[in-house]
Amino acid sequence: VSLGRDVLDAYGNKSTVDVVLPIDPSRRYPTLLFIHGWFTVPAWYQGLIDNLASRGYAVAVFNQVNRLDVRLERWIAGATHAVDAVFAAANDPTSPVYGQLDLSKFGLVGHSYGGATSIALGATDARVKNVVALAPGANEGANRELFLRYAAQQRVPTLVIGCEFDPIVPAGRFAWPAFQAMPGASRLYVEIARAEHNNFMDFGRYGFWVFRPLTRRFAFTLRPSEHKRISRNYTNAWL
Repeated sequence: VSLGRDVLDAYGNKSTVDVVLPIDPSRRYPTLLFIHGWFTVPAWYQGLIDNLASRGYAVAVFNQVNRLDVRLERWIAGATHAVDAVFAAANDPTSPVYGQLDLSKFGLVGHSYGGATSIALGATDARVKNVVALAPGANEGANRELFLRYAAQQRVPTLVIGCEFDPIVPAGRFAWPAFQAMPGASRLYVEIARAEHNNFMDFGRYGFWVFRPLTRRFAFTLRPSEHKRISRNYTNAWL
């Protein structure tokens, strides 16, 4: 369902938030906001989104309007607007999701730049109770340092999933240092052997063959279906 309300990005551009609901109208659902990665759109993750909904979560999705922006602060601002929209809709009697969202159990799932954004919001937004960061990262330089500073402030349980063969945001530069920076014991780091960055998405055979050569060890890369199975099992168990 569409929330039917505009969501502003950090530039004031408009997007919308949709919510995928499980097929059980008898109860309120724990709620997740999914945050896509740089350059991507939510439709590329439909399998992941549907998998989460099939486990009993309401999954809100939105487009970061300027998905080519590399400034992490802009991604955080856009995601915060999306969280605002979800909470406003949940409390609006005219909204199609009114009475269906349990926002005392509100979490974030994000991939790549969306994973970094999820960690940042987990550190700073009291509405967030749980985070899953899939191959989180940003570009090198100031954005990486900002990402790690947010990780050091993390205040909610967080699962970080890295990929051994990640050519985009290498786990040794992003996922693992972020996990190490997080305080407290409510955290888990999983690194999937022979996995790479893009196979959280539904590229199908094109993703498998077009993006694998970005990895120097592409001949040994895990098949996308196996990558998805492992990452979703850990994500569902953590949530």
